Amino acid sequence: MDNIKVAIVSEDTAYNKALSAAVANACRNLSVCIFSSRAFVKAWSEYDGKGAYYDKYDIILWAGDEISDSYGDNIVFLADKASLSKKDYENNRFCIYRYSTAHTIIAAVFDIYSHLTGRNAFFMKRSSTGLLGFASCGGGTGCTTVTMAVAQELRRFYGKKVLYLTMEDVESTESFTAKGSTAKNVGEFLYRLLGREGILSGCEAGKVPFIDAYIVSSAFGIEAFSPTRGKNPLRELKADDMQKFLAALMDCGRYDFIVTDLSSCLTEAGIAAMEIADKICFIAKAGESKYREENYMSQVICCGGEKIVDKMVKVENMFPLSEGQTMKEEVSPYDEAQEMISTKACLRMLSRGYHVCGHEIMLEGGFGEDIAGLTALML
Repeated sequence: MDNIKVAIVSEDTAYNKALSAAVANACRNLSVCIFSSRAFVKAWSEYDGKGAYYDKYDIILWAGDEISDSYGDNIVFLADKASLSKKDYENNRFCIYRYSTAHTIIAAVFDIYSHLTGRNAFFMKRSSTGLLGFASCGGGTGCTTVTMAVAQELRRFYGKKVLYLTMEDVESTESFTAKGSTAKNVGEFLYRLLGREGILSGCEAGKVPFIDAYIVSSAFGIEAFSPTRGKNPLRELKADDMQKFLAALMDCGRYDFIVTDLSSCLTEAGIAAMEIADKICFIAKAGESKYREENYMSQVICCGGEKIVDKMVKVENMFPLSEGQTMKEEVSPYDEAQEMISTKACLRMLSRGYHVCGHEIMLEGGFGEDIAGLTALML
């Protein structure tokens, strides 16, 4: 799912603020910037001397007489009269009534964006549910443990209602939840939500079936879908279906956070989850070759764009203590100039005695401190 960048250009400052607020509050995958006409034209003329400033935005909504005759492509005219509304797909000329409802304007933006780019755009309503992703370029990095540890931190110390999802090829959910559950598995849930049975049973598209029948819980009350025997069906979803699945879970209002163990999944479903996520933690193992990491990041950028990488933070896990170093001492920060991930902060987590006891991750000592710091950074 793309995060569509929209510019609103008008000399009416009050209108700009009202429309941008309405659009941002209604839809989570639109980012909005507002400009006066004069400021936008000035920035356009000064942009690298190329005169291609409009390329910085996917859609430009322009309300002003100066553009009334020359709009086209990604510049969409906001007209004062409803009778002037126009959708000329052949010549890429689009005009929207400027006083339409926010949802009408959003729908038009998605339609125009899909037409211009050839990419499907999925309208995801603004939700109070946060989505956090955890990814790695391969196994053995501790991605699953860190994901569940952050979920446990959110539940125990923030009092949040948390759903854990996994994109592992073979799910390890039962490592952290009670075994032998009679709950229906995630594959059956997907069939009810997306398949023919959902229609026959009266489930509306995009609505969550009765979720309690599919849920297992950890000792701390973190909920997860009962795993499917065999390959994980979430990995095989098309991008649109993954978006519908996550949107339905977020819209149900049951959870404060959904934490997703993306593992090294770069299928359509994995990329879609990354695009929707509010924040992504990339977990690398200390001392490993950077080649796999660089190759993984290149594939992420190729499949989903740099916007995904921009919301990543990086953790180097299992970083050994140097001789004489105590657990309370700080570890020197990364040299960010050498990293492909452009982040405001990078962490090194010390391999200082975390362990799993039964179905619980023990958030004690240095490991607990690191998880607390990572959780705060992700929020």
